[in-house]
Amino acid sequence: MEREEQRAVLDGALAAGARGSGQLVVICGPMASGKTALLHDFLGRAAGRGVALATATAAHGERGLDMGVIRQIAGNLVLAEPCHDTSTLVEAAAWSEAPRSDGHLVEDLCTFLTQLAARQPVVVAVDDVHAADASSLRGLLYLQRRLRFANVVMVLTEQNGLLPPEYEAFRAQITRWPNTSHARLALLSPNAVAELLERRFDRRAADLLATGYHELSGGNPLLLHGLLEDFAATRGEREDTALTRPEPIGLEFQRAVRTLLHRWGRPQLAVAQGTAVLGEAATPALLGSLLGLTEDTANQAIGDLESTGLLHAGRFRHPLARTAALGSLSGAERARLHLGAADLLYTHDTATSQVADQLVAADRHGIVPDRPWASDVLRHTAQEAMAHEDVDLAKQRLSLAVRSVGDLRGRVEVTSLLLQAEWPDKPNGVTRYVELLRQARADGWLSREDALPLAKVLLWYGHLDDLKETMRVLSESGPQDLTRNDTFGLAMHWLAFLCPPAAEGVAGLEPAGPGRPADTPWSKALTMLGLLRSGGPREEVATAAEELLSGYSLTEQTFDLQASALTAMLFTDHHDRAGYWSEALLSKTAGTGARVWEAVLTAVHAHVLLRQGELTRADELARRATDMLTPRGWGTAIGLPLSARLAALTKLGRHQAAVTQLRMPVPDSMYQTLFGMLFIYERGLHYLETGQVYSALHEFEACGDRLHQWGMDLPTAVPWRVGATEANVLLGRTAAARRLAEEQLGNLGPGGTRMRGMALRAVGISDADPAAAVRTLRESVAMLDQAGDVFESSRALRSLSRALESAGESEAARAAHRRLEQLVRGLSGATDEAADVDGGSSAPSSPTEEEPGARGLTRAERRVAALAALGYTNKEIEAKLFITVSTVEQHLTRVYRKLNVRRRADLPVGLRRFAPQTVGPAAEV
Repeated sequence: MEREEQRAVLDGALAAGARGSGQLVVICGPMASGKTALLHDFLGRAAGRGVALATATAAHGERGLDMGVIRQIAGNLVLAEPCHDTSTLVEAAAWSEAPRSDGHLVEDLCTFLTQLAARQPVVVAVDDVHAADASSLRGLLYLQRRLRFANVVMVLTEQNGLLPPEYEAFRAQITRWPNTSHARLALLSPNAVAELLERRFDRRAADLLATGYHELSGGNPLLLHGLLEDFAATRGEREDTALTRPEPIGLEFQRAVRTLLHRWGRPQLAVAQGTAVLGEAATPALLGSLLGLTEDTANQAIGDLESTGLLHAGRFRHPLARTAALGSLSGAERARLHLGAADLLYTHDTATSQVADQLVAADRHGIVPDRPWASDVLRHTAQEAMAHEDVDLAKQRLSLAVRSVGDLRGRVEVTSLLLQAEWPDKPNGVTRYVELLRQARADGWLSREDALPLAKVLLWYGHLDDLKETMRVLSESGPQDLTRNDTFGLAMHWLAFLCPPAAEGVAGLEPAGPGRPADTPWSKALTMLGLLRSGGPREEVATAAEELLSGYSLTEQTFDLQASALTAMLFTDHHDRAGYWSEALLSKTAGTGARVWEAVLTAVHAHVLLRQGELTRADELARRATDMLTPRGWGTAIGLPLSARLAALTKLGRHQAAVTQLRMPVPDSMYQTLFGMLFIYERGLHYLETGQVYSALHEFEACGDRLHQWGMDLPTAVPWRVGATEANVLLGRTAAARRLAEEQLGNLGPGGTRMRGMALRAVGISDADPAAAVRTLRESVAMLDQAGDVFESSRALRSLSRALESAGESEAARAAHRRLEQLVRGLSGATDEAADVDGGSSAPSSPTEEEPGARGLTRAERRVAALAALGYTNKEIEAKLFITVSTVEQHLTRVYRKLNVRRRADLPVGLRRFAPQTVGPAAEV
């Protein structure tokens, strides 16, 4: 391919030799450009024309063998066939078998070739003559001078580039002969590559791949052959439409690169390996220093490598070519070169990231850097990597920095950074770093920057005593530091928000007022948290949260900022915007490996969906979030996904599944955090829905007491008063219910459609005036409809229907009930029992805390039994509860069987307190 001109030169020399004029042809070109193939093609054609051949191949590894090439020529004599000259055959056999010394070898060979050339043409060919030993080079000069008038053509192949000095001297002398010609080879052109592809495959492959293959190989036939073999091996696995680029590049291409490299002598091979080690930092000067070469030698070797197509502009054309070059080094050689490269780059004040890469590579191949500056470089570049969200690179550098740092304080600093880097992906793994940081804190020299990551881990895993001590140590620099407008101040306030007991006695962590200057994101976040904790204007809190979520990307440094903003938006009843931002943040975590972030954000989004009435999706997301980390990996934060799942299952009527969530082991310290309060509140709602009213009230009151003690009684975050109101109504404690409902409504302040609708429902069901209850509940339904929470709307409609019936407005009650039926049928994922419009639940009452006569009854069965115990007929119960007579009969049949009674008169008197009231507050909640 593109070798016609060179073939003509060789054929012309053979013809000139037949006229009695000895010829020398030098085939030259870049390494692996096809010189050997051209030579063998010529020798094959010459043998077919009756030419005797004497051939040899030189090799760098045999340069120590004196007369090695000459001996090959003498031993590789092939006469032209058929040879009918008996004397020639006899002489050739005698020549091969005759013993001779090195001193007479060249002279005897010359005599024999001269005699042979008188009878038939002779070609003497030496491949890679530049690698021949010095004595053979002298022998070739001797032959050339004495065969210049014989029918002998000498053909030598040589590579371009930096060659041994003795060969340069040889070449200068041998090419002085007038009958010398050159056959110069170049690398293949794009057209030649396309022609080869078409011959090997088809025209489509040629059209699609020729340009890319030429760029990758530089037109080098050896490299191109490797690409073709890789393509042939994978072509059967491809669709025709996939033939748009040369990839995949595989094993054969890498083998071709290594073959090419090992054909060179030391300077080129070493420079190729050094270029692979230095990467983008490679320059002739640095390569020379790294490899012990002069800059000129390194520069010339680069030119040689570029001439072969392996390099372009001093760089490998493809990463796999660089990988192959690195693979030509032993592990020890590679480690030594990487460490040497790190020293050079550090000395030349090169970018520290490149120095760090060399240190890590040296460590990977067996040498732990012992340079005094190594740990500082690794730590600095790891922080840069974290800032650019390349956490894997940061962990790689920090893990080496820990092992290479010399002093204990330095190890503490690096350990703290490593904890931060590993935390988002492997929360369980960071516990091994805690002890060193604890000891540093105890010794009094743990810096503020290093203490914050420790505090976060201590909170996560519930080491609250340690956390409190750490926060106390952090505060000792002065309260003013805790109000700084930076990550430190925000982190401290965020920790106090999530775990108020840890902040007890720590000055400066009181909620910040609205007067704080908001000139930085951290100060905006501090103001936002302060307003949230102190019950400030919800719109102002939400506006600040939106600014923080929209203005900053999600990184290790900003996660607290984003998480606090998302929490504030959720807790101020802006669930639509919270849903948008939780989804947006989740999309940013995709592919980052930050499992903790993804798990937390998934759990938060599940809480958002709960507030939007999308119960099935909320359950799915909560389950997914729980499974993202192990229970130990979740630590105290397990309350976040557990509370969401418990709420979803309870509202879906899947009470047995909800009980499974209640039985999951959780750390006791969870109940000292905001996560625990969410869980206690949802546990109370579960108890309420399953008829365990006393247990429910206990949960709500415990939740309220603790939040009040912490100064965190946020009515929109944990609306425990709503649940306590319902429990008190069921227990007949109307005064307590009314007080709690009015407190909830009064504490809300302006805005908050969903929470206000829930509070109004609590007020309505606790109102003894039927007409007032109806008005309040109608307002509640309207607000909850507007908020879009289908579940809460259905509960408010049920309460309204009961209130209307109690007020004597039967027709309006039936209308409300019909709308309730439509709403419940559309409630996503609700079970048949959950969708029972009589408000019943399939779960039995607690066998230990409720009236003995009600044990084992569902909520719906209790209500029917209660009215039957009061003397209501089945038809009257139908009208009272808006259910069919058949349903009444089925409920009573189950009640009789469970209570082992035969008739209404035998029903326990205690059941009567579960009956809905005909006037006054609606008992069904």
